[in-house]
Amino acid sequence: MFRFALVRTLLVGLLLWTAAAAPPLLKAAPKAPQSKVTLDVKDADVRDVLQSLKAQCAVKNMIIDKEVPASSATFYLRDVPCETAFTVVFHTFSLAAAPIENSVLRVSPSR
Repeated sequence: MFRFALVRTLLVGLLLWTAAAAPPLLKAAPKAPQSKVTLDVKDADVRDVLQSLKAQCAVKNMIIDKEVPASSATFYLRDVPCETAFTVVFHTFSLAAAPIENSVLRVSPSR
């Protein structure tokens, strides 16, 4: 029993020492403030809504799959976090997003 407690204490100490000695690049970076979105549109086309979100949320590159059907919806969102706005829009239009390397977001119908 004593040997188990000693080993456990040594392992915990080693883990704490390793975490404290980690280089600054490996520690968590502070989060940037999240951008807010305002969408006040009536019967807006899916591509227009995505374009507005892209601009307001500083998404550099977005590919909209040709399989995304033409449809429209009405949104009244004011000062909503970008992530929430994308979730609402994707759910409303039955879409899914997949990040691709180099800041590219691919939007397609959800399967």
